[in-house]
Formats: sequence, structure tokens, C-alpha cells
Amino acid sequence: MQSFKKKYKKLYKQYTKILHQYQKQALSSPEYNVEYLVAYFKLIRDYYILMKSSTQDANEKLTIAALFSALSEYNKFKNCTVTDDLTKEDQQTLEKEKALHWTNFWQLVMLNIEDWKLDA
Repeated sequence: MQSFKKKYKKLYKQYTKILHQYQKQALSSPEYNVEYLVAYFKLIRDYYILMKSSTQDANEKLTIAALFSALSEYNKFKNCTVTDDLTKEDQQTLEKEKALHWTNFWQLVMLNIEDWKLDA
């Protein structure tokens, strides 16, 4: 039980620093509100992986899968960068792909956010 507390404390301490940075930055730019939310989702994901790996039931496995899927969609959204050296057709295709990942991310959040919570 002692290692659980140490692992959780270390995990929570690392994410607390990250969350505080995004919280400060959110005052100057609203884009950091989403970054804060995504960092919190990463905390929950890591918590489930680290703390619940040996006692996961089917619901917790689905929760982790949903978190991974949402974070994957968000990363794909962030990696869709439209640049000037692309053709207009490629830019439009990339914009559509980016919008699709953004929509998928929020759909996953809407469907699963009630299950994404820490119980520590």
C-alpha cells in the first residue's frame, strides 16, 4: 500500500505543476483552457494505468480506451498543420481532417466525461 501512495503522490505532483502552468497561461490566451483540460485527461489516464492496472474491470478498461482515443484524436488535431507550401487542395483536405479530429475529440469527451474522474 505504501508504494501506491508514493506513486500517486509523485504522479499528482508532476501533473499539478503542469496544470498550474496552463492555468496561469489561460489568463492570457484561451487556447490554454483546452490544454489544461487535456493535461487533466492525461492525469486521469496515467492514474488508471498506474493505480488500477491489476484490478481493472471491463468498465475501467473501456474508460482507459476512451481516454486513449480522445487523447489520440487531440494529438492528431494538433499535428494537422496547414502550411503555405501546400497546394490549395491539400490545404483544404488537411483542414477537413483537422476538423474531423477536433469533432471526434469532443464527441469522445461528451460521451465519456462522467466516467473520467479520480477516486483517490
